[in-house]
Amino acid sequence: MDTPIRLPQDFKEFLKLLKANDAMTGRFVFVAFLLLSSLSCGTAHDPPPCKLVADTTEMSSAKIDASPNAAREILESFSDDSHIGRRGRNKIEIDIVNNGPFREYRPSNLAIVRFYSLNASNKWELSQTLELETTAIEDADPQYEDFNNDGLKDVTFISGNAARGANEVRTLLIYDQIADNLLLIRNSTSYPNLRYNRTLKCIDAFLVYGGTKTVFMKIEGDMLREFASVENFGGLRTVTTIDLDGTENIVKELNIRDDQIYDRFENFSPLLLYREK
Repeated sequence: MDTPIRLPQDFKEFLKLLKANDAMTGRFVFVAFLLLSSLSCGTAHDPPPCKLVADTTEMSSAKIDASPNAAREILESFSDDSHIGRRGRNKIEIDIVNNGPFREYRPSNLAIVRFYSLNASNKWELSQTLELETTAIEDADPQYEDFNNDGLKDVTFISGNAARGANEVRTLLIYDQIADNLLLIRNSTSYPNLRYNRTLKCIDAFLVYGGTKTVFMKIEGDMLREFASVENFGGLRTVTTIDLDGTENIVKELNIRDDQIYDRFENFSPLLLYREK
């Protein structure tokens, strides 16, 4: 039976073992010794700890002011009193401001929305202020359109992007003529490429991913509720209706060509393609 090879603890012991063994075993002991030496860096035999990479980064001793009242840089500013709500009697201001140093747990910018109404003295009176997070990498580009078919224009602005820009994410604010203020539609940023659908008198969205999906929705309170969709994915076109309780019902499935995957729809029953005007 072969005598097991004992590994050396230091260089002196290595020399003794090398003399006591044949050439092949000696080579093995030498390699093992080198491995042990590299792994044992920083043991009690070596007072200074082993340092593989020099630390060249110094933490700044300056404190970051993260308070809400900290001075913030205005990146963009928009104002309108001729489209939003009651024309000439309402005004909106949107400032996109820097939200302080970047942190992973929060967007770097805020959209500060101020809404005004003319008072009895015919002066602008601030009635509402909203601070909304935005992760958009492009201009806010406010757009005014009637999204609830009441004859008064509402506002959207870009507050995010996804799918390399194919999904334009907008925050939707609906003008409430009874309260004379703006209603934030809380889940509007979940539905990219929003538009008002005049055929169905609803809102639809167009989602782009590995396929595409046209989603048809109604405003209920401060949320959008889906009631139908048309999805193009995996060579199939699937038409689905959605009950009030969220139950999905597949109405129709059709085979499609690859060049039909980006079709957007004006209607789901019957199927009617959307044609951009």
